Amino acid sequence: MKTIRSILLRGYGAFRDEAIVELRDQAYAVVARSEDDADRSNGCGKSRILSSIQFALYGRHPWRVDDEIISWGEKLARVEVSFDDGSIVSRRSIVCVSAQPFGHIGGEASRRA
Repeated sequence: MKTIRSILLRGYGAFRDEAIVELRDQAYAVVARSEDDADRSNGCGKSRILSSIQFALYGRHPWRVDDEIISWGEKLARVEVSFDDGSIVSRRSIVCVSAQPFGHIGGEASRRA
């Protein structure tokens, strides 16, 4: 069985800038606190970390439309999941400017071994 070693997120929800979550063989609890308001933890990216794995591997996410995975003001969301055997699964979603209400070219996936 493969083990996830890291998750790279860029433009994916709360992760506008590039963020790398490195994982070891241990249990994790995902907690967060807003930098602007210590009493607030909504919108900090806790759920996005977990949904990013599903997005990278299967192209699915729990949001209504594909555009909702992309950080506000960004045109691209990218997630890369790296495994212990050195393989990487990467997926990106691109918003395109078009006459359609949710112009989207999405779900491009690539795998490297």
